[in-house]
Amino acid sequence: MPTGFGVGDHRLFVVDFLTASLVGAAPPWIVQAPSRRLNNKVPRIADQYNKILEKHLVQHRMNTRLVEASDSSATAAEAKMKIDAIDAECVQYKLNAERRCRKIKSGRIPFSPEASVWIRRRQVYQSMLRYKRGQVRNKSNLCQSAQRCGIQSPFKLLVRQIKERLKVCEEKCEHFCKHGQVYRRRHLQNRLEVARRKKNRVVEHQILAIIKQEKERALWRRLNHSMSPRRGRSVRTVQVTQADGAVQEATSQRAVEEAVWDNIHGQRFYLAEQAPICRGRLRGEFGYMACTPSGRAVLDWSYGRRQCGDEGTADLFVEIVQLRQTVPKNSVNTTKGQDCWIHRWGKANETTSSSESGLHFGHYIAGTHSLIVSHHDALKVLLCNKWGISLERWSRGLSCMLEKTPGCCLIEKLRSSILMEADFNANNCPKPCCSKKYLSTSC
Repeated sequence: MPTGFGVGDHRLFVVDFLTASLVGAAPPWIVQAPSRRLNNKVPRIADQYNKILEKHLVQHRMNTRLVEASDSSATAAEAKMKIDAIDAECVQYKLNAERRCRKIKSGRIPFSPEASVWIRRRQVYQSMLRYKRGQVRNKSNLCQSAQRCGIQSPFKLLVRQIKERLKVCEEKCEHFCKHGQVYRRRHLQNRLEVARRKKNRVVEHQILAIIKQEKERALWRRLNHSMSPRRGRSVRTVQVTQADGAVQEATSQRAVEEAVWDNIHGQRFYLAEQAPICRGRLRGEFGYMACTPSGRAVLDWSYGRRQCGDEGTADLFVEIVQLRQTVPKNSVNTTKGQDCWIHRWGKANETTSSSESGLHFGHYIAGTHSLIVSHHDALKVLLCNKWGISLERWSRGLSCMLEKTPGCCLIEKLRSSILMEADFNANNCPKPCCSKKYLSTSC
């Protein structure tokens, strides 16, 4: 642009960037992460979840059908097929109970009586615009909603007037979005004074817990935002080092999955297979579960040290024999009943990520407050252990790849983890009484 064109002598520079140079050749789809509706920190949500799920379990005789499936099966394969069908049905009931246990709200505006008035008015004005376009047919409900919000003669308003009022509501909502915490704290303090005046100790403790939780959440959110180190993002591209030292980058979904499977699942997760007991003659004698005559010979100390063929394996067998002398045969009941199941999940951390099926830790923690739900979960695991089978969904896991160093996508520098089903992990954990004995003997 020549100097002197327009007001002043400033020059305008236009720079054209390619999308590939900014976000790469294969930009990912940005989708909103699904939130968990089931939250055991709020008792009414867990109670509603159990109420809905109990109705499904009782109506469809889930516990009785599990027992019948086990009793009527002649082989493990037949039992697995029947229990898998019941488990798939139960998964749908649990997901349905989670969807119906509460309504999800954005939380963009902190709740207060002042903010809720303008939010409801905005919703009514939006419904009135849809009514003018012929999209709302229930006129009486719309009239009642308008009267509750203090809107007089709603159907006499013109479209222009409705849009003007809607604009005012949007401005008020933006104000409460920025300054809503002030009104929120004031509202909680008012409710706390009312509870103390009425001497309602239960409500008073609940309000104090809400105030403390929101205060701590705001504090740690500010600290993490200002002081926490930079975090690595989810891996969308990986770099694989070739034999000649060259680095090859995989960008497409299929290429990334193949690279992860070949270099992570095919190598890193099979390091235990390199142990001497998992190779050669020992693997044939002990098998995968060590439930063979050679395994029993190790416990009886009749398996010779020279037969091990490896010093490390021999030392491992010595430790096993010492544990057998401390914990005698059949002294620990490995059957996980309902009490053990409730004890296991009563101390679990609800925020732990797991379960590709969607049955996260919150489902089993909430189930501990219901005898019907906890009995069903414990019975299902008990029957699987009795028949020596695993559920179909237990054979699937979610592989997560995270950056150890932000910006470094070399596949050997990535942190890899597999998220298995929550009840599968709980079934693999030793029973609390059993683990205490082992820990006390090893210390």
